[in-house]
Amino acid sequence: MKTHCAGNSERCWALVNGFIAGLDACENHEDAFSGFMRFLWRFLELMGVQPDAGYCAHCGKKLSEGYYSAVDNGFSCRECSGKGGTFYLSTAAFAFLQGISVLSPQEAVNVMLTAEACGQVKSLLYFLLESACGAKLVTLKTAAGIL
Repeated sequence: MKTHCAGNSERCWALVNGFIAGLDACENHEDAFSGFMRFLWRFLELMGVQPDAGYCAHCGKKLSEGYYSAVDNGFSCRECSGKGGTFYLSTAAFAFLQGISVLSPQEAVNVMLTAEACGQVKSLLYFLLESACGAKLVTLKTAAGIL
């Protein structure tokens, strides 16, 4: 992996094994895609670059929707975002990311993505992962039509 397991091979191995075990339990494409998004969000946390999706980086208000700013590497509420950030996230997208952060993997699997939130989360996570790695990840771009 380009990230060298974020310097924590054992934790990365557990994360990857959990992801693969979760894929085995998937019944459809939507379940598999949600599992992949959960894996990426957790991997960003493992690397230490996951932004806090719970609170506005500027005023500390609990977030239910808002914007991610690449400049701030954080989320902002509508009031603090001004004209917006790099990525807008709906209430469903925030619920998904927040659920992954606070729930156990067994509980987080029940937090589903809406069609709208799916695109928002995918765009954000691909951007964050590529930013963290410092390179475009060709596999993600090649598989864009599949994932």
